[in-house]
Amino acid sequence: MNRLLKRQIKRYFNGPENIPEEMLPFIKAIEYSYNHYEEDRLLLERAIDISSEELVEANQQLRREAKAQKTILLKLKSSMNTVLSIYPTEENLKIGNDEDILEIVTIIESQLKTIKEYEESLTLIKHFIDQSTDAIEVADESGKIFFVNQKAANLLGIPVNNLIGSNIYDLNDKMRNKKDWERICQSLKTEKELIFRRLQKLNNQEPRLMESVLNKIIINDKIYIIGVSRDITARQEAEKEKEELIEKLRAMNEELEDFAHIVSHDLKAPLRGIKTIGGWLLMDHLNNLDEDGKELVQLLNRRVERMYNLIEGILQYSRVGHNNSETKILDIKQVINELIDDLEKPAHFSINITSDLPIIANDSTQIRQVFQNFITNAIKYNDKEKGLIEISCKDLETHWEFCISDNGPGIQPKYHEKIFQIFQTLQKRDDFESTGIGLTIVSKIIKNNFGEIRIDSAQGKGTKFYFTIKKR
Repeated sequence: MNRLLKRQIKRYFNGPENIPEEMLPFIKAIEYSYNHYEEDRLLLERAIDISSEELVEANQQLRREAKAQKTILLKLKSSMNTVLSIYPTEENLKIGNDEDILEIVTIIESQLKTIKEYEESLTLIKHFIDQSTDAIEVADESGKIFFVNQKAANLLGIPVNNLIGSNIYDLNDKMRNKKDWERICQSLKTEKELIFRRLQKLNNQEPRLMESVLNKIIINDKIYIIGVSRDITARQEAEKEKEELIEKLRAMNEELEDFAHIVSHDLKAPLRGIKTIGGWLLMDHLNNLDEDGKELVQLLNRRVERMYNLIEGILQYSRVGHNNSETKILDIKQVINELIDDLEKPAHFSINITSDLPIIANDSTQIRQVFQNFITNAIKYNDKEKGLIEISCKDLETHWEFCISDNGPGIQPKYHEKIFQIFQTLQKRDDFESTGIGLTIVSKIIKNNFGEIRIDSAQGKGTKFYFTIKKR
């Protein structure tokens, strides 16, 4: 039994034998507490007896570790602030205190996410660049190659991995020598871009004509040269063929125009002679001709006049698009009013302008010719007691769309294309004198103005002509 407990029992009970039986469990519990207290006290004394030198050493070790961690945090803070200056986050984070560990972790997670997104974007961009039909190379001022796409590697006949890190002027005649490269770098200090064309032997093939566009970019104060090259051999040959064809076409057009003038002159001269002779016959021998004779001479004169008009129409058709007339500002309403005055329209005819008409820049002669042809045709072929022509216009943003409608006999749909063909008429020439060239000329003028022409008509329902003219 614990000695302190014995003393207390002896003092209050005059010995253990005098302890009441009901108190024995309580006394045992007290003895148990005394015994454990002793054990705890012994452990505490043992801890106190630990060498003070060990505690000092442990403390010094903790200080060294804390200092190392602080150094790491300082370096991490500096690195993260540098990263943030280059790749800012949406949250505009900034590391301030050294102890702000949670903020550093947040920034690291954010930057890792950003880096992953950049990697995905770079992978996608590289894929697109590799799919390019142009050869793309990136090198620094020393000529060291940092990037080439697959097309460049294929043209050079060298794998991509072998090109990366090599020098441009180590590739002999496949790229550029050192002197050329230094001259390029020097020129790009003042020029925005450089464009070169040169014959280059690629992948053991015949020399090809290459066109290269060189640009300069600066990243972290370091200069890089980006070169984009393409094989233009086929394009150059096609351009040469195109120029030759254009020259041939120009010569043929000049010959055709000269031929049209010569033929028209040679044809018009005898026609004028025939018409003159017909006039003399009617004047000098009128009394010697019976009615049939007079009719034949008049028929001869009409046919000569028709032939003369046909020749003149062919000349006009050949001139469309070839004359050097001056573009003028035209008030379409004024143009139409002048036409109406010149045409001397029949009294039973009404010509109405049903919308605002624009002011355009175009060839005054040709525009006048277009409206004149539509209006004269509508008057000539109208079969109503009261003829009506309506003219309107609509703005289609890039074009003006004009509409000229009449209440005439109309045109069957099967003839909607035929009327624009040269020398084609729907009426007998002896009933309605016509060359069949007017609408052909109109169609050519409209197409030369990057427009279109269409017709909306049916037999007995009048006719609407729609045509567009590109704005200038």
